[in-house]
Amino acid sequence: MSSSFRNDRDAALTSYTQALALYREIGANLGEANVLQAIGDVQQFRDDRDAALTSYTQALALYREIGDRLGEANVLAAQSRLLLDSNVQASEQLLDQAFHIRREIDDVYGEGADLGNYGIALLQRGKHAEALGYLERARELFRARGIHELLAQIDQLIAQARQGHASASTRPADTTEPASVTLPDGLAARLVAAGATDEASLRRALDADAQLREEFEAFLAAHHEQRAQASLNKLLQAFIAVGNQDALAGFWQSLPPELEGSFTAFVETQIRQAEQSGNRDLAEGLRQRLDGLDWLRSGQMSRVAELQRAFERYQQAYQAAEQSNDVQLWQAAAEAGAALLAPEFAATPGVGWDDLRAYLADTYNRLGNAHGDANDKAAALAAFEQAIALQPDVAMWRRNRAGTLIDLGELNMAEAEIAAARTLEPEAPRLDELDAALTQARAMPASTEPPGSAPATS
Repeated sequence: MSSSFRNDRDAALTSYTQALALYREIGANLGEANVLQAIGDVQQFRDDRDAALTSYTQALALYREIGDRLGEANVLAAQSRLLLDSNVQASEQLLDQAFHIRREIDDVYGEGADLGNYGIALLQRGKHAEALGYLERARELFRARGIHELLAQIDQLIAQARQGHASASTRPADTTEPASVTLPDGLAARLVAAGATDEASLRRALDADAQLREEFEAFLAAHHEQRAQASLNKLLQAFIAVGNQDALAGFWQSLPPELEGSFTAFVETQIRQAEQSGNRDLAEGLRQRLDGLDWLRSGQMSRVAELQRAFERYQQAYQAAEQSNDVQLWQAAAEAGAALLAPEFAATPGVGWDDLRAYLADTYNRLGNAHGDANDKAAALAAFEQAIALQPDVAMWRRNRAGTLIDLGELNMAEAEIAAARTLEPEAPRLDELDAALTQARAMPASTEPPGSAPATS
C-alpha cells in the first residue's frame, strides 16, 4: 500500500486532479463525474466545504447529463451532509431528492445508508432527537427489506441517540467521542463546567486541568473496544453507501490506517453472516466493495497516472504528425495511440474507451492517407484496415479501403467494401467516384494498372 496516498491528502487530490484532466481530455463524462465526486469527498473530509460543494455541483451536472441516476443520488446525499451546518433546509431538501431517486431505481441499501449516515452526522453535532428520527427510519427500512445484519448496528446508534437526547442538557458536545460511547455523568458535568462544548474547547479544558485530562484519557482507554466497535459500525454504513470505484477510492483515503485490518475482518464477518441468513444481495454487495479495496491496495490507482502520461505522448505525436503529414510521424502517432489499448490499462475505471478508439481510428486513417500519398498502397491498405477494426461502422474508413483495393487490383473485394460503405452512408458523394473507378478498372486489360481512387478524408 502506498503510504503517501494514505497519509498525504494533497497527494490524493493531485492524483485525482491528474485523472480529471485525462477524462476531460478524452471526453469521458462518467469518469470525470466519478473523479469530481471523489475529489469532493476528500475535500469534505479535509473540511474544505466551499471547494467540496463546487466539486459536487460539477459532478452532479455531469451525472444528470449522462443519465446516471445512482451517481446523482450519491452526490445529492453527500451534498446534504455537507450543508447540514450552514443550511439545514437545503440539506433536508437534497436528502429528499436522493431518497426519491433511490426509490425510483430500487436502491434499498443506498436509501438506508443515506438515512443512517445522515443520522450519524446529526449525532456528531449533538442533535440526538433529530438523529433518532432518521435512524429509526433506517431501521424500519432494513427490517422491512430483510437486511437483518445491519439492525444491531442501527440499534446501537438508536440507543445512543435516545440516551443523548434524554441527557442533552447536562452533557457537553464531545465531538471526539464515538457514537455509542457515553461519558459518565460526573465526568460530563466537570467538562461542562470547564466550558467544553466542542472539540476546540474540550482541548483547552483538558490542557488547563491535568487531573481532568487524566480521567478523560482513562475513560477512553477503558472503553477502547467499545469505541473501536462504534467506529467499525460507522465505517460499515459509509462502505455500504459507496456507489462506484472512485467513491470507493475516496472511502479508502479517509479510512484510518490503524482500523484497516480490523475493518476488513469486520466486513468479512458481515459477509459470512449475510450468506448464512440467505441475504445474498447484501453479501455480494459487500464482497464487491471489499474486492475493490483489494484492487486499490494492489497499487492499481497508479494506472490512471500511467494512462494519462501515455495519452500525453500520443497527443504530442499526433500534433507533430499533423503539422508535417510525414509517414514516419503518423506511424509513431499510431503506435503511441495503440499503447493506450494495452491490457494493463483495460481495468482503469471511468475511461471513455469508445472515444479513445475513435481517436486512434482517425490516426490510422491519416496514416493510410500518408502512405497513399507516398504510393505505398499495401501499407495504406493495412492502415485503413486497422481503422476499420477499431470502428467498423465508420463509412469513411471503408471508402478509403475500397479505393485502395481498386489501386491494388482487388476488384471483387473493392466491390464488397463499396457496398458496406453504401449501407452505412448511402448518400456519400464519393460512392459515385468509387463506382466509376471500379467500372473503369474492370474494363481495362489485365496487364494495365487500374486507375484507382486516391484516399480521401470524406
